[in-house]
Amino acid sequence: MTDQAAPVAPRGKGWLGLVGVGAIGIAVLFTPRQEGTLHRAYPDPATHGEPWTICTGHTRNVKPGDTASDAQCKAYLAEDMQVAAATVARCIHVPLNVNQAAALYDATFNEGPQVVCGSRVQAAANAYTYPGMCANLARFIYGNHRVMPGLVNRRVDNIELCSWPTSNPQLVYPAHWSAKP
Repeated sequence: MTDQAAPVAPRGKGWLGLVGVGAIGIAVLFTPRQEGTLHRAYPDPATHGEPWTICTGHTRNVKPGDTASDAQCKAYLAEDMQVAAATVARCIHVPLNVNQAAALYDATFNEGPQVVCGSRVQAAANAYTYPGMCANLARFIYGNHRVMPGLVNRRVDNIELCSWPTSNPQLVYPAHWSAKP
């Protein structure tokens, strides 16, 4: 037994250190804090046009003038997070703890499959270099070829979540995982 204190989440980071919540559950709590939720379609902040977005970052089939209810927004977020989780599972071939998985789900949801497929994030993860996996999320801060302050802040939070110790013993295994390190 140790007298060392358990890590305490930084002030204002209540989403860190959630116990007993799965990776998608963490991501579904984390993402709206990062993304915000608007019930009316709005243009991409980087391009001031495409892709149009609604709710909590949903972009598929969204056009100017679209509106959505709370229930539609929740359904879009759940669907979008499942797509992100499936992408992570397809490209990351090692087990992740729930915080690592949630951070990758959010970053993939926000930036697309290139976060975990064919990237340095993927190479580090699949080499069991988890600190490098988390650190390489910092590369995804550009929108329309310019640094976006909102993406910088979001990647800082993604890295912090990815690196945060968890007391949840659950690991997220890709469906095709069969090896041990």
